[in-house]
Amino acid sequence: MQTLEQATHVLVVSIRNVIRDCKADGIVGMSLANLKQITPTWGLTCHPAIYHQAFEIAAKRAAKGFVTE
Repeated sequence: MQTLEQATHVLVVSIRNVIRDCKADGIVGMSLANLKQITPTWGLTCHPAIYHQAFEIAAKRAAKGFVTE
């Protein structure tokens, strides 16, 4: 089982890829709930409670890199 930090790292990578794909398709905004639905969970082996907590953290970290682009 992954720790919170390990799960967060995996999710940051996945979320950044999803955001890049969405931007390439011309999507400029999306709710956190929709982002969660389309973000793959490959490589995650954690408890669902950790996943939900890690997703919130990862989404904030991933989004910071796109604010200045």
